[in-house]
Amino acid sequence: MRNGPVYDPFTFILLADKAPARPTLPNKGKHLNNYAKYEEVTTPLGLRFLRHCYWFVDKTWQKSRQADLPDQGFEMNFRSSCVSELKEWQISQELELGLGDELTTASGLRHEIDLVARQSETLVIVELKNRPGCPPGKNDVIVFFAKILDYVVHNPELLLSEVVPVFVSTSPFEEPTLAACLGLGIHPVAPGLRPVPILALKQASIEMQIAGI
Repeated sequence: MRNGPVYDPFTFILLADKAPARPTLPNKGKHLNNYAKYEEVTTPLGLRFLRHCYWFVDKTWQKSRQADLPDQGFEMNFRSSCVSELKEWQISQELELGLGDELTTASGLRHEIDLVARQSETLVIVELKNRPGCPPGKNDVIVFFAKILDYVVHNPELLLSEVVPVFVSTSPFEEPTLAACLGLGIHPVAPGLRPVPILALKQASIEMQIAGI
């Protein structure tokens, strides 16, 4: 088996190397000789925005006053929360048609993106869905990915930055939709569903605490 990093679809590198001898766990007769260590690839800026997405959909939105709009003001409230709480970020306007920078696409179509946020070399592209009783489908995810791809093909310099695509839904993701997000490298976020990089960091922290390192 070849040593070295194995890249997974969750923007983390899994390093399968051996650790020094470990203390024996309580009630366990074996030492932890092998362990999984995660090396962060998603930048702190990307993680900061992902945390904000989760906090908004899981906590803030539940207490928000719903507007008389098709999405009950979900997009409007999320944008306002980004502007007020992420002051160092550039947040796109409503009905954004140029990926936050007046960009065009390979197809010539100007796709509407719900929200685009940028700080330094991190670009976050967000799809927002609030359809009570109607969870997002995998086609919603595919269309979102196709929009991003259309911009990237015509503007490959976008890939010089960290691109963080996020799909935020107030309804739980069904399995096919969740699989589509993970397969396409999109971060799914919903009430009770934390972004995968945050879960991975938490797991790594717990493993290191258990290992005593």
